Amino acid sequence: MWLGCHLMTPKPHSPGRSIGLAACWVTGAMLAAEPIADLYGGTVLVQLSGVPGSGKSTLAYEIANTADYVVVNTDVLKSCLLGSGVPMSDAGGASYAVALGLSSDLVAQGRSVILDSPCRYRELLDGGESIAEAAGIRYAFIELWAPDVSVLLTRLDEREPRISQVASATAPVPGTAWEFGTAEATLSEWQEQLLRPDGDWIRLNATHPREANLERALEYLEHRRP
Repeated sequence: MWLGCHLMTPKPHSPGRSIGLAACWVTGAMLAAEPIADLYGGTVLVQLSGVPGSGKSTLAYEIANTADYVVVNTDVLKSCLLGSGVPMSDAGGASYAVALGLSSDLVAQGRSVILDSPCRYRELLDGGESIAEAAGIRYAFIELWAPDVSVLLTRLDEREPRISQVASATAPVPGTAWEFGTAEATLSEWQEQLLRPDGDWIRLNATHPREANLERALEYLEHRRP
């Protein structure tokens, strides 16, 4: 993926604060793998939320492999920014601005989108809803929630992290510290900070089998057909 961003004073992306703005251009997007079938019809923007290790990206790509969606993964965008020399303090807010801009452009092309990002920031939630409303398309929201976040720690050790991601159950994002002292405390607090829309949305248990969560997600998206 090749992208360029002209940053416009991005601010620290703590919950409730501005994540900053960016004027962005994208000359190549990583599309989901060839879909099996377009089962669900009609353009839709899906926001997929959850803390690290909850299985957001796994679920996003499994949905995309079943229906005709493009996955916009903020970790991919943030890792590209970091890899091109953008400081960590700026990369978070910039990646969310790029993700929203890319999602808006894709739905304008008639593509259904899964926006894969932990939805802890009001501007990200409002941005997704605004894109769907402006385009006159369906808006859906899926949250992955872990009743016991300690279960997610093993997953963090098993995955191959990007440079923007929590490195393992014992190591935070490179160049940072655990925000709330330990991995478990940090994941727990981050989960409590997750935002969700006032309207229709669904919560899936992040500790349930992948196949069960995929089935429930597809049933939810099918139910929202016009």
